[in-house]
Amino acid sequence: MYFVKYDRNSQQEESNRYLHIEVLISVQQNQILL
Repeated sequence: MYFVKYDRNSQQEESNRYLHIEVLISVQQNQILL
């Protein structure tokens, strides 16, 4: 039970990290376009 919970949390952190990276990339691209 604990292991599954932990795994789910780590997956959530991974997806959050990827989302953050995508946002940073899009912001940089917008700055370049501007």
